[in-house]
Amino acid sequence: MPVRDSPTLTTSFLPVMVTGERRSGTTLVANFLNSQEGFAVHSDLLRSLFAEAGRLQITDATKQLSERERNILLSNLEAEGLETGMPFFSDIPRANCNRWIDVYLEGLKALSGDAEAAKKVVGTKVTGTYELLPAMLDAGVRVVFCIRDPRDVCLSAMNRFSGYHLFDFVTAWQRSVTVAKQLRGHANFHLVRFEDLVSEDRESELARLSQFLGQQLDGAARPTHRSGIGFTANSSFGDVLKPFDASAKDRWKRVDQTLPEVVFPSRFLATELQEFGYESPAGATHNYGRLAASYKQYILTRRLARTARSARRMLNQSVFRTRK
Repeated sequence: MPVRDSPTLTTSFLPVMVTGERRSGTTLVANFLNSQEGFAVHSDLLRSLFAEAGRLQITDATKQLSERERNILLSNLEAEGLETGMPFFSDIPRANCNRWIDVYLEGLKALSGDAEAAKKVVGTKVTGTYELLPAMLDAGVRVVFCIRDPRDVCLSAMNRFSGYHLFDFVTAWQRSVTVAKQLRGHANFHLVRFEDLVSEDRESELARLSQFLGQQLDGAARPTHRSGIGFTANSSFGDVLKPFDASAKDRWKRVDQTLPEVVFPSRFLATELQEFGYESPAGATHNYGRLAASYKQYILTRRLARTARSARRMLNQSVFRTRK
């Protein structure tokens, strides 16, 4: 994809963003990178920057911030730091934060602390947020984008989240691979399939990732969480006894093939499965018609909810302008 004109980033480290959908191996990738010498990759930090960008409708990471936008981004980042035991976000110099990407980079510098100058690669992992990626890529941030077989994503989520809904995860997965297809031609974008990383023959994938980051990666290094929590104690991989567990791939093949978590993604996402090298069994038809009908109702309900939210937002803005 073409690269737009953007200010060149000037940092003493290579900024990296690990992203993808939940249960797709983002924590595994972030913890593995964090284990490498000269790397500092933090899991689930700087999330407030992406959340507030969405609320403020900031879609270009390199556009000039208004004073209000800067205040909101920095105050919420400071609050995130206090909640996570990292109060040094309050020391970020406001004068350096003219664009969203500036705030993001200042956050990375703060996470690196006094050792920032010695780090070769500094980054964070945030899942399910993609609107700012094009401008981040153009600005020089390296993006490692993780995908996993959607049937394993759904099965994993079903056993992990009490509020799990099959259609939520199928829709999110489809959206994520649509983004990946749009961005994968960019020089700063790298796609990692979870299955390739945990397979017995992972050396070629590690070589590709090494080349992308310009750093030799040690596949034997034990992944660690940046906050000091051991890799096997991480909530996403508490049952894994090895850094790379080949048994974590294709788990959907070892369960009841009539489960909705197998049937619906296999049929509904057949085109995307083929595009990304995943098997799409022809026999996955059990109750698919009923599932497809339920999905249509689910989409209609979501559209109505979005319309209602939009109407409330417009009403609130109108009231605010009237009061002024």
